[in-house]
Amino acid sequence: MARTPKQDSNTKNNGSGANLGFEAKLWAAADALRNNMDAAEYKHVVLGLIFLKYIPDAFEAKHAELAAQTAQGADPEDPDEYRAVSIFWVPPERRVTPTAGDVVFSYETRLGQAAIIPNKLKCCLGRRMGLLRAKAGKAEGNVLLRAYLGDRFQETIRQTTIHGSTVDRIPLKDMSRFAIRLPQGEALKRLAAQLSPMRSMVEHNGRNSQTLAALRDTLLPKLISGELRVKDAEKMAEAACA
Repeated sequence: MARTPKQDSNTKNNGSGANLGFEAKLWAAADALRNNMDAAEYKHVVLGLIFLKYIPDAFEAKHAELAAQTAQGADPEDPDEYRAVSIFWVPPERRVTPTAGDVVFSYETRLGQAAIIPNKLKCCLGRRMGLLRAKAGKAEGNVLLRAYLGDRFQETIRQTTIHGSTVDRIPLKDMSRFAIRLPQGEALKRLAAQLSPMRSMVEHNGRNSQTLAALRDTLLPKLISGELRVKDAEKMAEAACA
């Protein structure tokens, strides 16, 4: 009789026949986050978070599968395709995946702050974050960000802010009616052409900063121990930013 392979401690069976492989890490994170909360109560929070994460993941996987089968008659926008396999249908207006050029902003606490999603960044919206996407041909991400941070729209935010007992917030349901001033036609093209290289430089400097921070963390212990000379470290830093 063949021997049953010994199961790794990090890939224990979850009781349903599936080896998820992340139970230990998930439990350690949950245990750290719960602080002094009783485990019997905290499980309701954790299970809810896992379920909320499962909904978009399962939907996106099925959507990609159906999109690849459109030649065979599959329709990725047919809700019945998802209900048939017990997957929650997510309407188009509820699917928000930030892409390069989108403007993200805080609608609670840090009102008025905004940033643009850089190229090649895969991310999701965090808590208290909203997203603005420029209409193709009518605006551009850098121009939209400039208008959002401009004095006129910042004054609109101040005038429409709802002052709560704990935090201030922007009324998102009314935001579609907020006027935001954008240039048109040739003026839009000229401004976009001016802002684009500036944004590229900001992103480039950000990547250099991350590279230098990683290099610092690698080289500093070696410099302190005498394993590496200062001149050699300087050459490595110059090469990293070249």
